[in-house]
Amino acid sequence: MSHLHLAYFHSFLVILFSLILIFIKIKFPKLKVNLLLLLVLISLLSLISVLRPGSYQSGDLSLHSAIAISFYDTLKDGNFIPRWGGVLCSGYGCPDFLFMYSFPYYVISLFHFIGLSFISSVKLFIIISFVLSGIG
Repeated sequence: MSHLHLAYFHSFLVILFSLILIFIKIKFPKLKVNLLLLLVLISLLSLISVLRPGSYQSGDLSLHSAIAISFYDTLKDGNFIPRWGGVLCSGYGCPDFLFMYSFPYYVISLFHFIGLSFISSVKLFIIISFVLSGIG
């Protein structure tokens, strides 16, 4: 799906979601709306491009996937506080983990350990972070 079609699709979904909410509010005026559920649904609307299969148009998705692979390999080797990414920087290695926050890569490694691919693990972490940031 091209970027223009995706923009039309997003716009259509936002308008449809808004019309459904207006219809429910008019049809059932005394109905209490669960704001937490509404927030999660609105968050998922903006994550449609992330939910597409495979990679999506992103600046750093492949970079973070490569870093997650190196982080996971370091964990697999028994180093539970990684400091050196052995396959990063064109295979020469570099100390990226000294300067980067490591919690996201621990979570991504856990998702990969459960059985997801690295791309899916990074995307799932992005989705969970986005929804939890709205709730927070």
